[in-house]
Amino acid sequence: MAVWIVALLLAITQGQRQGWDSTYIRSLFVVAAVFFVTFLVIELTVEHPFLDLGLYRNAPFVVASIAAFLYDLAFNSANFLVALMLQQVFQFSAFHAGLILAPGAVAMGLVGVGAGRLADRLDPRLPIFLGLLLQAASMYYLGLTSVVTTSAWMTGLVIVYRMSFGCVYTPLTSVVLDTLPRGRLSMGSGLDGIHRGFGSAFGIAVGSTVLELRVLTHLMRLGEQHDLWTVSVWEAHSELTRLLVQAGDLGGAATAKALVVLREHVLQQAEMAAYQDTFLILCAITLLALFPAMLSRGKRDNFGKQSSG
Repeated sequence: MAVWIVALLLAITQGQRQGWDSTYIRSLFVVAAVFFVTFLVIELTVEHPFLDLGLYRNAPFVVASIAAFLYDLAFNSANFLVALMLQQVFQFSAFHAGLILAPGAVAMGLVGVGAGRLADRLDPRLPIFLGLLLQAASMYYLGLTSVVTTSAWMTGLVIVYRMSFGCVYTPLTSVVLDTLPRGRLSMGSGLDGIHRGFGSAFGIAVGSTVLELRVLTHLMRLGEQHDLWTVSVWEAHSELTRLLVQAGDLGGAATAKALVVLREHVLQQAEMAAYQDTFLILCAITLLALFPAMLSRGKRDNFGKQSSG
């Protein structure tokens, strides 16, 4: 199982750099497909399989697992991208970025305790619904951020989407396991962990791949719009050169340095736009997770009555 997972992750994460049609990437996809099929054949034919694939005939379990996979994919992708954006685009130090991220971890723990207790008393889909909405909202507003967004606003968005984890994780686990008979809870719990692990790994891989693709797309678009010899770019370059000369740089050095500054500015704009696009995609994935999450239903149809009884 590990072979096809690693091969698939390598293909996804390195596809843009190596070229999707390169022999290396194609070989990784072939290896992943071959070992995945081999894994299925072995699991379906041996007397004591490593995984009980029969659980996937349980439709409620599958639906709840899809919701868990999609949520973990979006959440962990956002975790990776926010930390990267703070240092890459906003040019924050690791310490400054950590200060922005730290309150979210505290909020996640506090909300998790309350959501777990709420899920024991009421239908666990209520905190799940709230958590998915919180994450979708935070992803949407992260998709609207710019280089002038304040640290306070970024901290608030981080707190909101980290709170969503507290709302979703324990109640969704409860829903997943409640779809199974008691004798298969151990295997179901293990599969739930595998689904979430897949979501986390693929979230980072997919997020970084989409980000890289969007950066290239925006660089090409900005390059077409801001050719070096257009009037606006030439005026900006001339003004930058003049300011650098006034600051003490020599003429040739000032000209070269002005070009570097303009190039870095274009790169920053392209990266910011790419992050915006990627967060909006994560918002869509989170909203997509709402459908299987709300359709999930365990053996207990009335959670409130059960807890009161």
